Formats: sequence, structure tokens, C-alpha cells
Amino acid sequence: FMTMPSPLRFIPLLVLALSTASATYAAPLSGPEREATIQYVVGLRNRDGGYRNTLAPGPSTVGATSASLRALKYLGGRPDLRPLTFVNSCMKEDGGIADTPQVAPTVRSTAVGLMALVELQAALKFG
Repeated sequence: FMTMPSPLRFIPLLVLALSTASATYAAPLSGPEREATIQYVVGLRNRDGGYRNTLAPGPSTVGATSASLRALKYLGGRPDLRPLTFVNSCMKEDGGIADTPQVAPTVRSTAVGLMALVELQAALKFG
């Protein structure tokens, strides 16, 4: 960051400032827009309880599941507990959580999996 040529070192700060400013002035969703967005997110759910990254058929991932649970929470949707089955299937004996049941866990996938579990706990507690 600081080793960039003088004018370029401020680009990351400019990008951060612009993204923060645009988020501050974003128009709220109307009721129909909010409901359509909730239905889009719900449409990403697979039969295993997890969520995929796109509407196209594909495997569930812990990353997409965590993001979908957070989106539903922020949009006022009601997440159910089916994703818990998927996240549990990604847990390994060493305590790590893999992005899919077939791969090894990483620090990132474990952190994201824990965030998904926090969202599910909140759904249990306040749902």
C-alpha cells in the first residue's frame, strides 16, 4: 500500500470512500422489491439444506449458505433450520468446517461456517 507510487497509494482509500458513500445513499427497497429479493435468495436453496452461488443448478457451499442466511436476516425473511443439516455435513472431526462435505476445511471456510452457525442460532433464538 505505502510502497505504491505516490498518487496511486490513495486509490484503495478512494475506493473505500466511494463504496461507503454509495452505500450511505442507496435507496431502500420497496416492499415488492424486498419480497422478490427474498424469493431469489430462497430459490438458491438446494435439497441438502444448503445454498448455491447461482440460480443454475450446482452444489451447496458453506460460503453461499452463510451469505444467504445473512441476506434473509437483513431482508426480513425467515430462515429455517434446514441449512443446519448442510453445515453439519461439512464439519470435520478436527473441528474445521469445509466449504463442501467432500473437501478439506480451511481457516476461511471454518470462519464462514461459524458465521452460518451464528445466523442459525439467531434464527432458533429469535425466529
